[in-house]
Amino acid sequence: MSHKMDLAFCPGMHTPADQGKTLALYRQLGASSVQLYIDWKEVEKTPGVFEWSSYDQEVENLRAYDLKMGPFLIIGPWYVTPQFVRDEPGMVMYRCVEHHRDSAIPSLWCPNIRQHVRRFMRAFADHFLAEDILQFVILGISGDYGEGLYPVVGNGPGAYHGHPGHWCADPLAVADLQRWLRSQYNGSIQELNRAWKTRYGAFEDVLPFIRRDAPSERAYLELIRWYRQSMTDYCDFWMRTTAEIFPGIPAYLCTGGLMLPEHGADFSAQVRVASRTGAGVRVTNEYSDYCTNFMQTRLVNSAGRGYGAFTSHEPAATVTPAGVAGRIFNAVSGGCSQLFSYPGAYIDSTPAIHEGGEVFKRYRRLLVQRKPVVPVAVFYPDADRVLRSAVSLDRFPLALRRVVDFDLVDENMIQDELLDRYTFLIVADAPVMQAGTLERIDSWVKKGGVLFNVNCMVADIEGKEDVWRNLNGFTPQTDRHYGITSQQILKPDLLPRYTQAQPHFATLPNSTIGGYQPSPTPTKGRGEWFLTSV
Repeated sequence: MSHKMDLAFCPGMHTPADQGKTLALYRQLGASSVQLYIDWKEVEKTPGVFEWSSYDQEVENLRAYDLKMGPFLIIGPWYVTPQFVRDEPGMVMYRCVEHHRDSAIPSLWCPNIRQHVRRFMRAFADHFLAEDILQFVILGISGDYGEGLYPVVGNGPGAYHGHPGHWCADPLAVADLQRWLRSQYNGSIQELNRAWKTRYGAFEDVLPFIRRDAPSERAYLELIRWYRQSMTDYCDFWMRTTAEIFPGIPAYLCTGGLMLPEHGADFSAQVRVASRTGAGVRVTNEYSDYCTNFMQTRLVNSAGRGYGAFTSHEPAATVTPAGVAGRIFNAVSGGCSQLFSYPGAYIDSTPAIHEGGEVFKRYRRLLVQRKPVVPVAVFYPDADRVLRSAVSLDRFPLALRRVVDFDLVDENMIQDELLDRYTFLIVADAPVMQAGTLERIDSWVKKGGVLFNVNCMVADIEGKEDVWRNLNGFTPQTDRHYGITSQQILKPDLLPRYTQAQPHFATLPNSTIGGYQPSPTPTKGRGEWFLTSV
């Protein structure tokens, strides 16, 4: 069963001269709701005294055009946080690892900010819930503009210390890291030292570090695992609080970035905690290029359908008329419940609908929430991206999308057994996975899953390749192949277009991994497997 997608637009009607013209155009374009940014510092200038009059007027404007409100409750980033909150006794700010300087953004490890989150949410709900005007609420928990991230570049140059980096050097964060490591290593600093290749005398000696100072790859992977889990736990607190205070109102967590390690966002984990309270996630990563949008949003969409959370897309830059069509296709094919847009994509300053708006009107009938059938999954190599701080999108998935639709699955999803939703798994350029992930893939193949291995030999964090070699049918005599080699298509009926493009040759790029010659036949009972090189 399909449902009409919620179309949410940004305000753009604050000037007195507008007199509702923009809202009328929103209705003409098919909007169902308008997102309003709730500015905490303007609402609560004096502690405990809330002034909602400007938003009361916005509510009346929306009612006049039969539109609902989607409040963006931003509580934490510098540009909305009242100064009295930063100045209160016991408030702790994020502190960067590189310079040991504080930001002006409250640290998620500080219990004070959590009390403010609950207090402000309750005040907003007490004032607006009875108005029956809320279509959804979107949660701005941290980051520069409210995303589920740590500070990235800042939004007030010179106003406070801000830069890309690791923001976990405040005393509360350091104590939490040490507590987490103690639980991971059964209270034994000797076990941690063996795993990390270090010589710490006690857990209290372990301090956060950046990539270049990491004592080992495992140490950095585990630091980022804790760093991300801390942000995910904070998201979980927000989602549970929202479900309690706004029962029955759809809630979206706002997230973004490229899942770089210093950002601290773990997209699938954020989707997982959202699903526990019947909520969703909006990812703010879209541009005008469809393939880029696909790669930057599909992990959230795949996790949403796997865990049972709804999803939404938001652009991070200007959207061209062609990009409008691409965004519509990306939302529908990803199974989104909402498409959020800024007015500039459709409306000029007159205001009047321009070419992008005409494109939107032409295709808006397609904006229906669907349940896509996607049997193909591509592995998202998160551990490798963490170790390399990879920013660019892999060329292979981008090229593959021109041939077949696919979902992205990461290690969280595989270890939660969401791989069972798929018939095919493609693993490309993923040199490292957790041992538990390799074991899950091995179990999935034994049950009949089809694995495509593209130029890839995978080891666990300790460097062991045994599971992957056995999974692919490699024997002790299996040798490396370099240069140009012919390819045999084992299942021509599964790849008809490729099979017709005779002959089949492959050559390896500049790579230290190389290709591998498999044993002549798959291991009995292990399902089908394929090996190719690009």
